[in-house]
Amino acid sequence: RAFDFLGRILVAISVIALIIVTTMICISVTGRYLFTMATRDDLVFSEFLLIFMVFALASVQAVREHVFVSIFTESVPSRHRFILETFGVYAGLFAFAIIAVAVFSDFLYARD
Repeated sequence: RAFDFLGRILVAISVIALIIVTTMICISVTGRYLFTMATRDDLVFSEFLLIFMVFALASVQAVREHVFVSIFTESVPSRHRFILETFGVYAGLFAFAIIAVAVFSDFLYARD
């Protein structure tokens, strides 16, 4: 029960971070193109908030409540569907590993 509660809190934090990033990007783009005024440090704040979104959305992946695109897999037998889902999990793991390495290298660069 404690992990379920923690998972819900992480998902709520992720949704709030997503709303903030989306709003910030909309304000920045609108200001840049309509008023030729850029929002200062919007990319820096977006990068920091992406950390909350990525790790909280990992809990959504763990409980399999993410969005499935099942157009191609509806007619596939369950054994093949399992292989496709396993491939998707490993592809996501690879993407998260790339993001983790990039964040860690940025951390090392910012520390100096």
